[in-house]
Amino acid sequence: MERGQIKNIISRMNLKEKISQLCSIPSIEVRMDGSKVEIENLEEKIAWGIGSFQLPARNFPPEISARINNEIQRRVMEKSRFHIPALIQEECLSGQVAKGASMFPKPIGLACTFHTELVKQIYEAVGRETRARGGHQAFTPVLDLGRDPRFGRLEETFGEDTFLTSQMGCAAVKGLQKNVVSTVKHFAGYGQCSGGRNFAPSFVGRRELLDEILPPFRAAVVEGGAMGVMPSHCDVDGIPCHQNRELLDDILRKQWGFKGIVVSDYYDIGRLEHLHGTAESPLEAAMLALKAGVDMDIPDGKTYQSLENQLLSPDMMDCIDRAVERVLCIKNELGLFEQPFVEPAQAKLTVRCESHCDLALEAAEESLVLLENDGILPLVSERKSLSIAVIGPCAHPVHFSYYSSAPHIGVSILEGIRERWEGNQEIYYEEGCGLTKEAFTMETEVDATMMREPELCSLKEDRKMIRKAADCAKTADLVVLCLGGSAATSREAIYANNSSGDNDNLNLPGHQEELFKKIRKVNPNIVTVIVSGKPYSNERIYRESRAVIQCFYAGQETGRAVAALLGGDYNPSGKLCVSVARNVGQLPVYYSQKRTGQFKHYLFSEYGPLYPFGFGRSYTTYTYENLVIEKRAGTVLASVDVKNTGHMAGEEIVQLYVSDIHASVVRPAKELKGFRRVHLEPGEKKCVSFSLREEDVSFTGMDGKFGFEPGEFEILMGPDSSRGLTDRFIWEKEVEETYER
Repeated sequence: MERGQIKNIISRMNLKEKISQLCSIPSIEVRMDGSKVEIENLEEKIAWGIGSFQLPARNFPPEISARINNEIQRRVMEKSRFHIPALIQEECLSGQVAKGASMFPKPIGLACTFHTELVKQIYEAVGRETRARGGHQAFTPVLDLGRDPRFGRLEETFGEDTFLTSQMGCAAVKGLQKNVVSTVKHFAGYGQCSGGRNFAPSFVGRRELLDEILPPFRAAVVEGGAMGVMPSHCDVDGIPCHQNRELLDDILRKQWGFKGIVVSDYYDIGRLEHLHGTAESPLEAAMLALKAGVDMDIPDGKTYQSLENQLLSPDMMDCIDRAVERVLCIKNELGLFEQPFVEPAQAKLTVRCESHCDLALEAAEESLVLLENDGILPLVSERKSLSIAVIGPCAHPVHFSYYSSAPHIGVSILEGIRERWEGNQEIYYEEGCGLTKEAFTMETEVDATMMREPELCSLKEDRKMIRKAADCAKTADLVVLCLGGSAATSREAIYANNSSGDNDNLNLPGHQEELFKKIRKVNPNIVTVIVSGKPYSNERIYRESRAVIQCFYAGQETGRAVAALLGGDYNPSGKLCVSVARNVGQLPVYYSQKRTGQFKHYLFSEYGPLYPFGFGRSYTTYTYENLVIEKRAGTVLASVDVKNTGHMAGEEIVQLYVSDIHASVVRPAKELKGFRRVHLEPGEKKCVSFSLREEDVSFTGMDGKFGFEPGEFEILMGPDSSRGLTDRFIWEKEVEETYER
């Protein structure tokens, strides 16, 4: 369909038909009567057409969900005077939130792979599954910077770093948009919410916003071609993002050239009135959002529906027509006017197919980070039999956390160890202690785990379980202790029922440290696996375990990946995408603070994080030699020799950091500007090079313009943000123009 045809349709639509295209239906009652799809009261909801539906068939198997979405489209198009199809909008954080979908590691785990091509392949698979079932728009990736581990949504981020998040986010967008519209969120500053509390305001300076928070979104739009954006719940400097014209129009559309649709976060247009207090009525809230550039009011469209039956100004009608045109253009680009239906049989073949399961295992393996190892790993025993006690609340079943498929189909750590070793080794299991009193069963991302307030188990309730676990550990040769969190202990704090999800400390929830102490007392041979969506700060566990593996919710193949790492079937390569604080009082602890941020130490405490950004151990060793910096026309080439000095092949993630020594404004102490995965056989050496442009080290100067300042710079190339080879050089200006954002 040509743009002129779309404009013609809009010119013939009445106000109710236009508003309906900007609204959504949050939920529908669907039943299957044999092969017949029954949807209650749908016709009255789509009397004037509809813009979109929210996850309408998520609780059905792939083939059935495809049939349901086909039936929705048939009825919507029959009801619409202009036969306009609906968008089916889906949650796809680490896989589509739908029954039976493939579940990959959470983004915080994917970022630990430092593997952009793998991330692209994963989200291409997610998009493929989503489209096969009839979905069109994915509310992902999350491009907020995860710098406060108290934040319950940290697991949704790609970690603390601007450059890494930009690279990962851009890869995710490119993968998704081979099949569906990618909607990046939350634009912008959401990860910097005060106190790590969901919905709290974000107190960020303008340069931090422009130079650190916005670049991942810019990369996703300009380089990745993202066609969807979702604003943040929060306000930045007193302006709610859902009415921020500078963000949504000046920067997003005019500067970056965004051509897609801006969809509200759930209910956030209405919250301009009853949460932020910047509007006195739903009508005023709707007008503020539309004028700022929010095209769709989801999930239920109630605020935009207040525009119906109103005598609106020509300017307001222009805003509505503009938004409707954007929505129809997206539907047209997806090909929905020509082919709104999918083939159910293909959905059955596509979802959770063998190649996607293989991809999930590869991602799970690469996402694991080996934090400690005194040589106990990999497990190589000359004895024919080695007894292993698998203990802990995260050992079984597999933990996916929220925004995951239902039901949870995957391999737990206990199952993975049994699968690899049973028959050759004796495997014992004890839960050890509980996490929360009630074992929640989550069907979708908005069900029980997010709606009900959890309560931690008491020590009295856990003592018997801890005692049984200690007895089990006493007789074992090795303990694999699986500790961590769940969707009930750290999660999105949704608005309904005042439910909470953020944490005011970074200790393992419940009595897991007590469990560790009792196990350690009877058996020091402990390999601790921390399964979580955030890093915890129980320093004793890190220091007294013989090995520690950080597992950031690794998806459906969690158990197989952990078992393979334990057995040395592959060499761990994951690196932390977040710094690990010693305790909550040390925050902020992210590595790229300004020099004054961590200039002074705290009394009676060690300096620096427990583990720095970019850190991760291997079963082999690497050395870095011969750092060389060459200046060329407008660029700087930095190279280093990396050698595998151990006895096992592996992949090292070489990292490049840049420090601007003197500048007109205060700059971060160092910033990641490049990374590369390098495969090295034992004894093999490779030269790894990075090219830096002036734009890569540019920033917002005193005059408010983004540009390059000549001067002295320092380069660090090494295995993480705290170690490596360094050298300084003078970079003189060779290109006169400033760089457009």
